[in-house]
Amino acid sequence: MKKNVWDQLDHSLVISGTEADIKRSKVYLYSDEFKELLSNFEVTYWNKVNDKVFTSGRDSDTKIDSFHSINSKNSKLLKNNFSAQNVIKAKGDYYIVYGKDQTPDTPYKNKNILYIYNERTNTFVDIVVDLQLTDLIFIN
Repeated sequence: MKKNVWDQLDHSLVISGTEADIKRSKVYLYSDEFKELLSNFEVTYWNKVNDKVFTSGRDSDTKIDSFHSINSKNSKLLKNNFSAQNVIKAKGDYYIVYGKDQTPDTPYKNKNILYIYNERTNTFVDIVVDLQLTDLIFIN
C-alpha cells in the first residue's frame, strides 16, 4: 500500500493510501487491528482538528463527493455531494465548514458555501452561499 496521508488519533493511526494491486484508494484505522473505514475513497481534503480528522473525497466508481469525520474508533458520513475545503473548530460542539456543494439539480450546485456544523445534532446551517474564501481563522 502506498501511503498518501496519515494522522495519529489517541492511540490509533488513521491512514489514507492506495492499494497497488487493486488500484483502490482507501482509508484505514489501525489500533489493535486494521479496520477499513472508507473503501474506494480518493482523498481531496484531510485536516486533523483536535481529536478528529475531517476528510472529503470522491468515490471513483459513483463519482460522488462526500465529507466525513473520523475519530479513534470509526468514521461518520457528515454530508454527501459536498467537497470540504476548510474546517475549523469554533466554540462548543460547533465547527465552521467551507466547501463546494455538488448536489445535483439544486440552486446550490457548484457553489461555495460557508456552514456552521453542529456536531451534537449533526446539522449544517448555511451561512453564506457563493462566497470565495482563501483562509479561515477562529478567534475566541
